[in-house]
Amino acid sequence: MNIIDITSKVVFTKNDILPLFETPSACRYWLEMAIENHLIARIRRDMYAVMDLTTGSVYANKFLIGSSISQTAYVSYHAALEYHGLANQAYATLYISDSKKFRPFEYDDVRYEYVISTSPDWIEHINYGAILRVTSKERTIIDCIDNLKYAGGIEEVIYALDAVKHLKEQHVLEILKQYDNKRLYQKAGYLLLMFKEELLLSDAFFWYMQSQVGEAKKYWLTDMGMPYIYHPDWKLYAPAYERLETLLHGGR
Repeated sequence: MNIIDITSKVVFTKNDILPLFETPSACRYWLEMAIENHLIARIRRDMYAVMDLTTGSVYANKFLIGSSISQTAYVSYHAALEYHGLANQAYATLYISDSKKFRPFEYDDVRYEYVISTSPDWIEHINYGAILRVTSKERTIIDCIDNLKYAGGIEEVIYALDAVKHLKEQHVLEILKQYDNKRLYQKAGYLLLMFKEELLLSDAFFWYMQSQVGEAKKYWLTDMGMPYIYHPDWKLYAPAYERLETLLHGGR
């Protein structure tokens, strides 16, 4: 067994390192000794991270830990906004999506919460010694518009749209086509139009989105204490854009 083979993994499970030992008991003994000697830290049951001896903390950041929960787990919603540098504030809760449910757990003052995976697509894979999986900027924005509960509220979404500066409109359309949700076309079209110039979105982009909203008129964000109006392009009753702009400055 070569300790370098283990410490290069950054985040790992017992099964990941078991082939490096002659017996399972030898592996368990090494894990116990490594934890005792502060070479590794136990993140949760059967999940470990290598420690930086100079700082006394694990090398892996919270995003890498979250996406290492399983081989299909990925950082999503507000956690993904934060990873992409689009969140207004860091939260103590990190949302992790997966097709298989896991129990919430806490490590180093961060709570890792499960959110069901809506799609295995539009996920970036970044190698940090372990693979960090996170929804792309475009999918993150659409997912957050779709579910404000996990986005941190409309204020965080507005801030993210103001911060992102550019979205690949073809990617946005492909994500919306996959989700195939008329109400989502309404909500996304309404918010993205507010940032049309800043995000460099074309007229053709909005024409297509308008063609997908259907005939049903809906209400959105009408419980915020803001006056709302009818937006005919989106068949949506929602606050005027001038009202939403005040959220960027902390007002209502």
